[in-house]
Amino acid sequence: MPLGYQVTIFEQFGEPGGLMRTNIPSFRLPQTVLNEEIAMITGMGVELKLNSPVGSLRQLLKDGGFDAVFVGPARRKARS
Repeated sequence: MPLGYQVTIFEQFGEPGGLMRTNIPSFRLPQTVLNEEIAMITGMGVELKLNSPVGSLRQLLKDGGFDAVFVGPARRKARS
């Protein structure tokens, strides 16, 4: 956004934050802090699409009108 790009974030769940919201305990990362950080990002004009999992990057580029895609996947650590 600061460089002039239009940014859209696709979040597969109904709340933004991904693993920061689900896997980091609130005593380490309070939900209010996470919400404030997300609000700063969306306040810059970033479009946030909740409940929007991306099944195919090829299809997203073809149908979404995007010139580029950055993939930032997160993976939960398996518990032993």
